[in-house]
Amino acid sequence: MIEEVAEDILLALLVHNVENKGGWVGKDYLRIKVNNDIDDALSFLEKNGFIEIKDENHLRITESGISYILDRV
Repeated sequence: MIEEVAEDILLALLVHNVENKGGWVGKDYLRIKVNNDIDDALSFLEKNGFIEIKDENHLRITESGISYILDRV
């Protein structure tokens, strides 16, 4: 289940990255887009280097995260 939510998060972050040229995303925005409990998935993504966390509420996808999600789709 964590992997599915993590992939949904990465897809949402990838779209945001393209539309906003790499801008930071708020966790509230992700909660709306993904519609799941995202905290465990965010920990998984950060641990694996797929996202970068700026502060308690802002994050963005990394190059590793982009590569990972593009390989999965």
